[in-house]
Amino acid sequence: MVENKTYKIDLKAIVGDCHRESFILDDAYFADSEKIETDGGYVEATVDITKTAGVFDVQIELKGKIKTICDRCLDELICPVDTSAHLMVKLGEEYEEESEDIITIPEKEATLDLSWLLYEFVELSLPMKKVHPESECNQDMIDKLYDFGEEDAPKDPRWAELSKLKDKLS
Repeated sequence: MVENKTYKIDLKAIVGDCHRESFILDDAYFADSEKIETDGGYVEATVDITKTAGVFDVQIELKGKIKTICDRCLDELICPVDTSAHLMVKLGEEYEEESEDIITIPEKEATLDLSWLLYEFVELSLPMKKVHPESECNQDMIDKLYDFGEEDAPKDPRWAELSKLKDKLS
């Protein structure tokens, strides 16, 4: 991910116990990322930070839509994003991820960089299998998949021998 100051929060600058930031994750944001699954989109991120004795409780809400690829037909697919995440941020000597939801950042800097974390939370909100409803898939691609079905695949002779052995044991 390209470092972007837009998605950073200076924790030392927070006045009071509560603070709210809003960010927009748009096509430019996703283009800057080292994307794996996402081709673009528009996601609104709301970050609420509650400051207590040496710990920052960070609640993140993400809502919007992202563009990805259908696993079945390889056409563009729009997936909704509606998720939340929770982090505890502590100040310490150096950056450390103690667990998936506890982060220590250097006290000298005291800057929480959300640029990669927001991307991870969006990716984690996506379903494992990203597909159109079957009637909306690219029918030409579906037809080609059926044309190259299992009957055209070369048969592995080892399976035939195992089937013979299975028949003998039955």
